[in-house]
Amino acid sequence: MIRKLHAGIVLLLSIAILLPAGCRKKQDTEDDAAADEPPARGEPAARTRAEPARGPNIIFLTIDTLRADHLSCYGYSRNTSPFIDLLASRGFVFQNAYSGSPWTAPSMATLFTGLYPREHGVLHGRVAGRGIDSQEMISRDLITLPVALKNAGYRTYGISANGHLSKNTGFARGFDFFELHWFDKCPVPHITATRLKDELAKPGAFFLWIHYFDPHAPYMARSPWVDVYAKDRAECDKWAGTQMRELRSQLGEIRRNPAAAPALSDLYDSEVSYCDQYIRKLFEEVIPTNGNNLVVITSDHGEEFLDHNAIGHGHTLYEEVVHVPLIFVVPGRTDVPMVIERPVSNKDVFSTILDLAGVRSTRRIPGASLAPWMVRGAAADYGPVYLSLDRGRNWKGVRSGDMKLICTGRELKKCGVYNLSEDPGETRNLERKGTKTGEGLREMLTGWLAAKPVREAPVARQKLDRDQVEKLRSLGYLK
Repeated sequence: MIRKLHAGIVLLLSIAILLPAGCRKKQDTEDDAAADEPPARGEPAARTRAEPARGPNIIFLTIDTLRADHLSCYGYSRNTSPFIDLLASRGFVFQNAYSGSPWTAPSMATLFTGLYPREHGVLHGRVAGRGIDSQEMISRDLITLPVALKNAGYRTYGISANGHLSKNTGFARGFDFFELHWFDKCPVPHITATRLKDELAKPGAFFLWIHYFDPHAPYMARSPWVDVYAKDRAECDKWAGTQMRELRSQLGEIRRNPAAAPALSDLYDSEVSYCDQYIRKLFEEVIPTNGNNLVVITSDHGEEFLDHNAIGHGHTLYEEVVHVPLIFVVPGRTDVPMVIERPVSNKDVFSTILDLAGVRSTRRIPGASLAPWMVRGAAADYGPVYLSLDRGRNWKGVRSGDMKLICTGRELKKCGVYNLSEDPGETRNLERKGTKTGEGLREMLTGWLAAKPVREAPVARQKLDRDQVEKLRSLGYLK
C-alpha cells in the first residue's frame, strides 16, 4: 500500500522528473557485444558511436541486500523509505518481483543480460586469498544493457560499490565512464555521482547506473533512524558494525537470544533509511530536472533475520532473500501509482528498459518486456518465475500464481510447496500432503532445467591490491 504523501512534495518531484516526454522515434542498436572498454577511473571517454539518443534519460539504481518487505511502499510498518516511496507514488510498483538468485553476481548479471543465471553462467565466486576467486564473468558474446544503450546513442555512466561488479567480471563493458568503489557505503559513490553532474546535463540522453552497497552487512547504527527503530538500544549497540562472517559464527547465540535478531533488523532498517537519504540527495544534487527521466529501482537480493533460522543471504530461496523491490517511474505517465501483483522476474528488467527507451535490436532481446503493464495497463502472456542457487548447496525453485516450489539437494529430492497468499512466511510445507499442485510445479521446474542447460562462462581473474585486501578484512570477508 503506497503511503499518502504531502501534495506539495509530490508536485515538486513531478515537475522535476515526470514532465511529459512527447513522442520519440525508436533507436537502433547494432548489438556490438565487444563495445569499447571504459576507463577504470577518471573522466568519461570521448564518444565516437551512434547519434545521440532521443529517448528518456535512464536512472537505474540497484540497492544491495534490500528485501522488498522492509520498504514502507511495500507495506512495511516503519517509514524506512520516504523518498523511494515518493518515487513509487509516481510510478509502477511490481509487488511480487523476484531475483533470479539470492546473491549479487548472478542476480546482477541477470539484470544486465536478461538471462537467468544458468543461461549467462555467472554462478559461483567468493572472496578468498588476494582475489575474488572462481567468479565467472559475463561472456563478451552476450549483449549487456549498457552496451545496447551505448550503441543506441546513450551516454553511459556506471558506479559500482560492490567488488563482484567490476571491469574484470564484465560489468564495466559498454560504459563511457565506470568507477568501482570497493564495498564502500553510500557517501563514496555519491561523491562520484556529483562529479558527473555537468556531464549528465549535456545534450542527449544518458544512462546512469549506481549500485549502492548499503544496507549490506556490517549493519551500522545510522542516526537519527536507529533511535526511532531500536526496541533495545543496548542490544543494537552490541551488534552494530559486526561483520557477516562473525554474525554467522555466532549464529547459535543469535538463535538463543530473543533480542538479537530484532536488533539486527533494527540496524538494517536504519541502513535502509540511510541509503534512501542518499537517493534523495542524488535527485536533489545531481540528476538534471529536464522532466524526461525514466527511473528504475530494484535490488540484487534480500536478507534473512532468522526468518528460516539463518542470517544473511546466499544460502536459500525463501522469500526474504529472493523477493525484491521493483519500481519504474515512467515519464509522461500520470495514471499512477499502480501496483502490479503478478509475479515477475528481474531478468525482464533488461528488455523492459530497452522497450521504454524506444531501443530496438537487430537480434532477439532476451526476456519479456513488462512495458505493456505500464503502457497499455495489460500484459502479454507471462509464464512462471524460476529461481536458482548454484553456489554451495543446490537449490532450485519456481513460482506460478500464488504457489511456490523450492527443491534442494544434488537430485532436488527435498522439496517444499507453499501457498504464498495464505502462508507468506513459508512455514507450512504442503508437499507433505502430496498435493497435485506440487506435482505440477515439479514438472514445470524439471522441464525448465532440461530446456536450459548451464552455460559455461569464462572465469574472471581478479587480483587485489593491499588497500582492497585491507578493506575486505575490515568488512569480515577475509581473516
